[in-house]
Amino acid sequence: MGHTEHARAVPYGPACTAAHDARHKPGKPGTAIAARLEQAASLVRQGDLAAAVFTNPVSVRYLSGFYASAYSRLIAVIASREGQSVLAIPELERPIAERYGAAGAVRSYRDRAPAGADAAAAAPTPAAACAEAIESLGLRGQRLGFELGSISYADLERIRQAVAPREVVDVSSWIPRMRAIKSPAEIALIETAARVVGAARERVIAATRRGTTEIEIVRTGLDAGWAAAATEPDHVFTFFGNTVSGPRSDAGGGHDLARARAIQDGDLVFYAWGASCDGYWAMAGRTVYVGGTPPAEVQEAFRVARESTHRALDALRSGRRAGEVAVAADAVIDGSPFRDMCPGTVGAGMGMSMSEPPGLAPGVETPITPGMVLRVGHEIYLYGRGTVTCKCLVRVGEDGDLVFLIEPAQALICV
Repeated sequence: MGHTEHARAVPYGPACTAAHDARHKPGKPGTAIAARLEQAASLVRQGDLAAAVFTNPVSVRYLSGFYASAYSRLIAVIASREGQSVLAIPELERPIAERYGAAGAVRSYRDRAPAGADAAAAAPTPAAACAEAIESLGLRGQRLGFELGSISYADLERIRQAVAPREVVDVSSWIPRMRAIKSPAEIALIETAARVVGAARERVIAATRRGTTEIEIVRTGLDAGWAAAATEPDHVFTFFGNTVSGPRSDAGGGHDLARARAIQDGDLVFYAWGASCDGYWAMAGRTVYVGGTPPAEVQEAFRVARESTHRALDALRSGRRAGEVAVAADAVIDGSPFRDMCPGTVGAGMGMSMSEPPGLAPGVETPITPGMVLRVGHEIYLYGRGTVTCKCLVRVGEDGDLVFLIEPAQALICV
């Protein structure tokens, strides 16, 4: 958790998630949507389905170019085996979809009936609108796929009653697997986000000192982020910023919110900073020790965290499977005094989500492939003291070498 702001790239701009124009200019990922829909259609054919219904907001955005902040409403892309697609959205979002060229046909539903109309007849439910979109492709009674992890049971049942699918198949893993390998245009957006994160990170570290509050540091980082974003006027940015300090930053503390707690000598301060550029994220984690020379335990925890990160990076360079990368990094943790203080994995992919496939966890068979962007680094929780981490963000180049978008810290930062 943390503080999130989003708007166009102007300093201190108004919070607004409906700025879509940069996402559909030539050369942006929006130009690849037709290829993505064809790849989805290929998966539908391979799965012996008539169509797949994608309802995860990230999947919808990936396949259509449409993005809305109203995630409480049902939105969906229906992709058929023949390559046809229909976008089902609320009526209030139709102008955005049409203005910015969302791929495929558009079917919409109203939240309320027009004045004087029969409410039951004139205002179909979101599920009914989705069912109508499925029927428009001639798919009634066919074998259909759904992202079962991102559609409510009630909506799924309404759709089933309306179109009577012969069988329902879970396709929740399809689009995340597609998203694992980024195009050059997608990588360029992540690189831009990483530059903005770097600018904010440097200001945040410089602002960390005894007496400063966590909230003041968050504000400093967001100000720096907006200043950096102002140099990229053709993009839309979203920011995530969080700072927790002292004992609050130990296990789970990084998922807490910044508060008006004043930083004290002897504190470990944990930062999680991220920026999204046109929907593509870059994120960094850092630890700073305040008040001179850190205790031996803190120094050793950082050494172990740094070594585990570099073991993971060495394994990535060798082109192993994701699970093997995790095993290499975990061996460092397991051989240290901090084995029980590091419950998380060493990393995962990053792109349209802050965490996406492939997960760097034991048993994951996904091969490390050129075009992947991965955050790498363990977090060690010193219970009662704070969190120590040494994270980085890398992309896998065409020759298998790694390119750092955000480099790992080589030494524990002390102020």
